[in-house]
Amino acid sequence: MTFSPHGKIYIQGGTVTKSLYEIDTSSGTYINLGQMKYKADGDLTFFNDTLYMSGGSGYLIRVEFTSRKPNSVKEIVIGYMKSVNAVGIVTAKLNNRKTIIVTGDSNSLYEVNRFNCKTKFICKSILDTKLYNIVGAASSEETTTFPSLKILKKNVLCDTIFRLNADDGWETYLWNTGEKAQSILIDKSGKYWVEAIYEGYKVSDTINVSIEKKPYSINAGNDTFICQFQTATLTARGGNIT
Repeated sequence: MTFSPHGKIYIQGGTVTKSLYEIDTSSGTYINLGQMKYKADGDLTFFNDTLYMSGGSGYLIRVEFTSRKPNSVKEIVIGYMKSVNAVGIVTAKLNNRKTIIVTGDSNSLYEVNRFNCKTKFICKSILDTKLYNIVGAASSEETTTFPSLKILKKNVLCDTIFRLNADDGWETYLWNTGEKAQSILIDKSGKYWVEAIYEGYKVSDTINVSIEKKPYSINAGNDTFICQFQTATLTARGGNIT
């Protein structure tokens, strides 16, 4: 089992069918992405937004399901992890901030090259020998917390010009007006939406805007009589206009 960067759970279930399931934790619904050829040796992992697993007793396998529809899963065998009795894989970050795929062999850990399956010994005796051997692992590096996306409307001038602001924290923005800034100015009623992307993950938000251009009335004050050569100051007021 593993969490995706997008908040979904992926798990291989069924001792015979070996199907891959995508579970939406917010709704409790799931999709059977299809039957798999290889049985997972242990935990699956997401690395660079791609699902990997150790299957068939030591093969590193890339799992693809781009359509996210039933029976869309595809397994690509990258190679065999030699000299490692893999019990699953996990994504982890080293002290030098490098993110890698890690597998366990009894109570030792190995770095796995996702291109050629070569393994590099990291450490051993990570558990007391009196304890059970490693049978699985989990890592916070497998998931990424994405920023939220919400459009906020702010009056700029006389209730006729508004600024629409999208939440910050995203890499790119694209409005249905064609603009690519985080915020835009509008002066027309209608439906506006923005798409934002962060590490390949795309979300969108929509807002309906109604702008009523109200007529303004002005008042120059009371009638005033003045004598010749006298002066008077007249001030017109109305709405936000002076």
